[in-house]
Amino acid sequence: MSVWCVFAVDNNYHDQPNNDLAALWLEKPSIEVLAKFMALPLGNAKDEDIVNIVTMWQGGNVLIRGITYRLEAVEPQKII
Repeated sequence: MSVWCVFAVDNNYHDQPNNDLAALWLEKPSIEVLAKFMALPLGNAKDEDIVNIVTMWQGGNVLIRGITYRLEAVEPQKII
């Protein structure tokens, strides 16, 4: 069973790990839940924000406010 994680990489550091856990769900979050977590609720989001949230939800890396985020399914034993 996988869990769904949002990882964040602050681009200020060259040696920052790629697995800085920002959020975790037992099931893949909806686009709306992901947008709310990212403080970009869809009702108020700009087109660029919506594209970023959808890209992230589809498994891509996105740059938001200088931080690179990704949503990834992870086996629980690999988190520890």
